Amino acid sequence: MTAGSDTNRPHTAIFTTTTADIGAPSQLPLNTWTHLTATYDATTLRLYVNGTQVAQTPKTGAIRTDNGVLRIGGNSLWGEYFAGLIDEVRLYNRALTPTEIQTDLNTPVG
Repeated sequence: MTAGSDTNRPHTAIFTTTTADIGAPSQLPLNTWTHLTATYDATTLRLYVNGTQVAQTPKTGAIRTDNGVLRIGGNSLWGEYFAGLIDEVRLYNRALTPTEIQTDLNTPVG
């Protein structure tokens, strides 16, 4: 799946020297809390839904840093916006392990 092809599925993208993007194989259930995690370890971009990996794509290189905007829940370039509530956002400076993702899934932000 590429950016903009299905705005009803969780999606994540990064940019190193080119864009890498992945999406979940299915839509999120309505009116249900869902835990989403995206990780990148300089070799693979991964997407998790409720602690289970649902997509991955190979990608190498460091994520580009600049003064651009980090977008969570929307992308004005493509007109994509999440219709729901987003809470308990966490950002890390490294890719989490599957065990760490499970811990985050079960631990509220304090």
